[in-house]
Amino acid sequence: MRFGVNAMSAISNKGELYFTVFTGRFNASIRIGFLKRLIRQLDRKIHLIADRHPVHRARLLTDWLARHHDRIEMHFLAGYCPELNPVELLNGDVKHHVTATPSLRTKSELAAATRTHLRRRQNQPDHVRALFNKEEVRYSPGTGFPLRTHANRDTSGSSSQNRTKRTGRTNAG
Repeated sequence: MRFGVNAMSAISNKGELYFTVFTGRFNASIRIGFLKRLIRQLDRKIHLIADRHPVHRARLLTDWLARHHDRIEMHFLAGYCPELNPVELLNGDVKHHVTATPSLRTKSELAAATRTHLRRRQNQPDHVRALFNKEEVRYSPGTGFPLRTHANRDTSGSSSQNRTKRTGRTNAG
């Protein structure tokens, strides 16, 4: 049996982690909902560093970002460079720990396990900060880009939507 859930996360080099787990397709409306939550939770301007996923460039999202430019701004990584994104390391951590659980038999169990693991990581800011220690993704808190976000890659290797899949083995993204 094969099933999956989606997870979207944003991390900072200060150890912050924000996430949402959802089912269904990743689209601009889902992304905007997540960004609205970030704006409500953070009292500073947010600088998102994102990949070039089509949703991140969708007209609905770019129009929304233009209307909220005083609170949130998106910057793009170079194309096809997941190694520059520390959220990819978080994605691998989630996939490694969650999909290795043999007792997950339903989509709702997988979603719950994904949330539980990400909540655990929220309470481990040192672990989140360590994601920025890889040479390619080191950033100083003073760079002006304190928050990175990314929709997890699916197991096909494309940067389509963010999926954690359960197939009885660990899938690398």
